Amino acid sequence: MTELRTIFGPELAAQLDQPFPKSDPLYEGLTVEYRHFAKKALGLLDEPQLRAIRINNRRAVVFSRVDLSGGLVGQAVDGIVGYTPQSATELMVKLLLPDSKKPATMPTNRPVTPRESAPRAPRGPRESAPGETNPPPRSGTTRGSGGR
Repeated sequence: MTELRTIFGPELAAQLDQPFPKSDPLYEGLTVEYRHFAKKALGLLDEPQLRAIRINNRRAVVFSRVDLSGGLVGQAVDGIVGYTPQSATELMVKLLLPDSKKPATMPTNRPVTPRESAPRAPRGPRESAPGETNPPPRSGTTRGSGGR
């Protein structure tokens, strides 16, 4: 938070001293769960701990002392003081898409499989495919001659 105080100044950064109130519309219909390790470290919490700097009556910066990114990966890893994958995903959807009525989907840990894509455009005359050697120089030019 020190960096945010330096960037935005003490007056705006003072908004980070308190988390959003439980009555904030962001939390409407949201049940937040913390990872087991976070419960041990923070005690039993039943609400998010998001904080924000508001500029022109909108959230310009959102800050969380509790980890969100580990939950967004979708892995239930121990040792992280953060939200469960479902809670982290729901919080981010509500932050980024506040008017969305669609429920958040869980991140997946399934391997990504390549999709079938449209045929690739043909390669240019000087471009080679992976594993191919470069094309020979054009006639009238020599390599390594230093322009002599």
